[in-house]
Amino acid sequence: MPQPSAPRVSVIVPVYNSMPYLSGTMESLLAQDLAEGELEVIAVDDGSTDGSGKELDRFAKVDARLRVIHQPNSGWPGMPRNRGLGLARGEYVFFMDSDDTAAPDALRLMVEMADRTGAEVVLPRMKGVGGRRVQPLFDKHPHGPISVSRAMETVSPQKLIRRELIERHGLRFPEGKVRLEDGILMARLYVLANRLEFCAPKPLYFIAEREDGGNISAGRIEPAGYVGSVRTICETLRGATGGGAVADAAEADALVYEFFSRKGLKFYTPKWWSRMEPDEREEWVRLHQQLLQDLLPEAYDAAIGRPDEARLMALLRAGDARAVDAFVTAREGLRHRSTLQGAREKRGLLGRRGALELLVSTEERDPLPLSLHLVGRVSARRLAIAARPIGTDGSGAPRSRFLVPREAIAGFGDEIVDLWTVRSDEAGTASVPVRVLAGKLPKQPAADVEAYRTQTGYASLRPRRG
Repeated sequence: MPQPSAPRVSVIVPVYNSMPYLSGTMESLLAQDLAEGELEVIAVDDGSTDGSGKELDRFAKVDARLRVIHQPNSGWPGMPRNRGLGLARGEYVFFMDSDDTAAPDALRLMVEMADRTGAEVVLPRMKGVGGRRVQPLFDKHPHGPISVSRAMETVSPQKLIRRELIERHGLRFPEGKVRLEDGILMARLYVLANRLEFCAPKPLYFIAEREDGGNISAGRIEPAGYVGSVRTICETLRGATGGGAVADAAEADALVYEFFSRKGLKFYTPKWWSRMEPDEREEWVRLHQQLLQDLLPEAYDAAIGRPDEARLMALLRAGDARAVDAFVTAREGLRHRSTLQGAREKRGLLGRRGALELLVSTEERDPLPLSLHLVGRVSARRLAIAARPIGTDGSGAPRSRFLVPREAIAGFGDEIVDLWTVRSDEAGTASVPVRVLAGKLPKQPAADVEAYRTQTGYASLRPRRG
């Protein structure tokens, strides 16, 4: 008897106490518009006690594409994902969480993109539901190729991956209670893949915030284990040079810093820092000091574009937890709101092409220095401009004038540029950058760049078309 042909896609779903979300997950998976025989779903019930196993069995009775595996609880998603991988027959695998959903054409669009481009990893555009926030990447990055640097902004495993890439290198998820276990695998896949693509004609994957707080990542973070996982991922990035995905040591430095800035520096914001006891704060600083000493040359710090991060990196390298505490407190005191009130051409200033004058007001009355940061939406290229104070508006809010050379704007090419402001105190401590709101912008003269209001109410610059 002839053997059935292998499916195009194997979707692997680790399941633990996922009701009632699981029903919607299974419905969205089994509604995918792949052709007959192109889909298999492998759900691994990891010792659920809330009826999730019975719900999976109910779906399996009416749809032969679903295979259900029941096993004792392993405590974390890595082991059930690996078990699913061992059973997968598809040309591609896709890892889905048991409380998320996907658009009906999500898998087909990703497969078509992978077939067309030869990409070994395809990232879907994601959208948060139930209050879940997603990385700005998913709002901003265009459909098409994506670099390792930008892909590393999302190390969760909800990606379409050629199974041959995984098996060729013998890759599996770490098992047991390992923080960032998905990121440890995804970082290796990103640097090993011959091509990465971002499938983004519309949102394809909807990632949920559970009302019961059951997302596994919501628990307490233990410093040694978490920093150990960050170290493993940074070692992957550090050791990827010469293989094609990462060109040289300079690019590896940038990748290590970018990842550390997201997964390390976040703990030095009031949201995290204020919850810690003094000994826990000292442990985070000590572990991060050692990681930086081992994996990121101190010379790299001169390239850090944000002054607040540059200062924090220096304090971490020194291992001074008390100074870090003072820094976090001072930076919190510099919080502010800023609004773009006007934008106009200024010819004859700052070079042959002139300048773009931007007028920004802040709600804070104190005269602390303000700087404007222009950030390319795709490239993440940065440009900082110092303020020229020009008094106050009708409400008494301080106003600042920024002259941005047109040559500098041209350096961003055709991409949209977002606007941020940073305040600094007399000691040189800088605030966390704040996205500039868009006020009632006046009609601007015809030019090759314009300021506009985004759908979320922020101010950005974009090239004019035609």
